[in-house]
Amino acid sequence: MKVQYAISLWNYSHYPDTGTLEQELGRIRKLGYGVELWAQWRNGPSLYEKAGRARLKAALGGMPVSLHSAIVRSFDEQRAQIDAAHDLGAGVLVVHSDEFYAGEGCELDVTLCRDVVAYAGERGVCIALENGQLPFLEQALAAVEDLRICLDVGHVYLTDDTLQAFLAGLKGRIVHLHLQDILTPAEVGLPGAGMDHYTPGTGGIPLEDWHLLAATLHEIGFDGTAVFEIRPRNPYQTAGLGRLFFDGLLPEP
Repeated sequence: MKVQYAISLWNYSHYPDTGTLEQELGRIRKLGYGVELWAQWRNGPSLYEKAGRARLKAALGGMPVSLHSAIVRSFDEQRAQIDAAHDLGAGVLVVHSDEFYAGEGCELDVTLCRDVVAYAGERGVCIALENGQLPFLEQALAAVEDLRICLDVGHVYLTDDTLQAFLAGLKGRIVHLHLQDILTPAEVGLPGAGMDHYTPGTGGIPLEDWHLLAATLHEIGFDGTAVFEIRPRNPYQTAGLGRLFFDGLLPEP
């Protein structure tokens, strides 16, 4: 079992004072983290556009990288993201359930999902579906053999299913993690508080659930990236705290 920790660029959208993209990527790399790219950085053009790809690849400097979808709806848009992932050396592209909805409903567009996953496979990229509602995820996994899962721990607690149920249904396909905690309902009334995206171990997720997650990752021989998606504090500070907490859950190598 091996965990590569990474920091999401999503975190930086919640801070008014950041360096340039090159500066922040350099800091992430110096601290030994990988990075999960989001398409938007400040008010600039999409990072996934081909015109800026050489500059971005140079700024990454060979660090581990994954991509988070810009939340697109068509095959052509997905193909462009997959091409960006391939060119930037990202083995995983994280997508959301609603990118594969059929029409206006919440049913799976099986053809679109299969086509996207197949094209990604040709380009050496894994499509990891981030968890929303468990029944939709199970339907998608049953319909698309090579589809994989990005388990966002905090999102589990915004559904009606338990972490145990998510792990039982998804554990064989989990290749990527988003690590974040949630506030309890009583704490949500705090000024400026959101429900989720807090430092692991500081919110309302029970400690026994964190231990269950760690044990399951050990059971399946997880060998992927755990991304810190956290917004209230400096991203390096929160990533350090989260790493200490999560490392303490894992068995000794």
